[in-house]
Amino acid sequence: MIYHITTHQAWEIAIAENNYECESLHSEKFIHCSNANQIQGVLERYYKGVSDLIILCINQIDVAYKLKYELAPSINQVFPHIYGPILPSEVVKTIALSPNNAWKHEIFIVNAAIQLVPMQPSNLSYPLIDEVIAMIHQQFANAKTTAFNTSVEGTLLQVTHLVEKINLYLLQHSLHCEWLCNVQIHGSNQGDINEAQKIK
Repeated sequence: MIYHITTHQAWEIAIAENNYECESLHSEKFIHCSNANQIQGVLERYYKGVSDLIILCINQIDVAYKLKYELAPSINQVFPHIYGPILPSEVVKTIALSPNNAWKHEIFIVNAAIQLVPMQPSNLSYPLIDEVIAMIHQQFANAKTTAFNTSVEGTLLQVTHLVEKINLYLLQHSLHCEWLCNVQIHGSNQGDINEAQKIK
């Protein structure tokens, strides 16, 4: 998953035109993107005082144009660059920037969902990702807490007990689940999963 920061207005235009472009695409021939841990730095360097911002969560598997990871010498970091427009169909989610940093919570939840769901073409994966994100949100609500770890690993740790439920959901929907090999299945739910495999 890679990310691009823009405004609500620019994104609304992009949706209407089915095509997102920005100034850098014309001046530098690519659109600047970042990884999750680079978003805060980009905001601090380039977007201080700018309001109405959103983060585009982009599925790099679906990107139609060339995607290159290139060094930014000024800060000695490698960033993803898209050498063409971003299509709305490539964007998994949009997250509004908020002054209380709640957007960080949303970023980690999206990352957690992506790690739990095998990435497929957008018409298959994205509705499922929405379902998993909703499950994770519900878990936080059930816990009656807004506390969260500011890392993908921390967020996944907090929702580990959802793995079996999501696993069963995937199997019942006849989706390919390579990620099962990397997930520990607890014995108490293994029978349900075996039944789902028979259904499949």
